[in-house]
Amino acid sequence: MKHIFETKFELGQRVYYKLPDSPEGMVTGISYSVNTELISYYVTFDALAGEVSCLDWELSNDKTVI
Repeated sequence: MKHIFETKFELGQRVYYKLPDSPEGMVTGISYSVNTELISYYVTFDALAGEVSCLDWELSNDKTVI
């Protein structure tokens, strides 16, 4: 069975977590769960801290500044 899905972000794209003054991160991986039909983005905000898993509604192309 073939599953096709569209992503909101691409590998290597610069993104921000939807929190005030979030550091810039980079999408380093993308996965899709057939069970939940959710796309997870693996983002590195700090090279020494590793990757974190985020869903598309947690990320933004623009930095949130208060």
